[in-house]
Amino acid sequence: MREIEFRGKSEDEWVYGMLLKTEDDDYGEHGKEHFNYLIQTEENKEFERNQYYITNDSTIGQYTGLKDKNGNKIYEGDIIEFSYDAFVGNFDTFIAKGKIVFIDGAFYIECFDNKGKTIDEIYLLYSINLDDIEKVGNIYDNPELLKGE
Repeated sequence: MREIEFRGKSEDEWVYGMLLKTEDDDYGEHGKEHFNYLIQTEENKEFERNQYYITNDSTIGQYTGLKDKNGNKIYEGDIIEFSYDAFVGNFDTFIAKGKIVFIDGAFYIECFDNKGKTIDEIYLLYSINLDDIEKVGNIYDNPELLKGE
């Protein structure tokens, strides 16, 4: 069974756990401004209250259930480098960058060129050998990685 986990940015730190959607009228103890999602941390000691973190909705991403070649969890919104074999007159190995996106119930790698422009190539994440994938950042903390070299 795949581990279900989310991450999101709360102020300036990443929090990991279960995603909770709030009601439209739920302002609670968190102030007057409404928020759409909370992340509840998974671990708590007996008789302690769960910790809930207000998150920036645009930073929320789901864990893919996969780890890169260094053992790092891969989340939606991560930027990865990967190698793949392609036939261009003969079989060659290419290095590419892409960001992890969730489309129609599956995780994909949306590839981009060395100027940060999305190209028409998209790969099903599960179709790439995990030994060929390295997480190099994410689109929130490292947007410069999308701009190329």
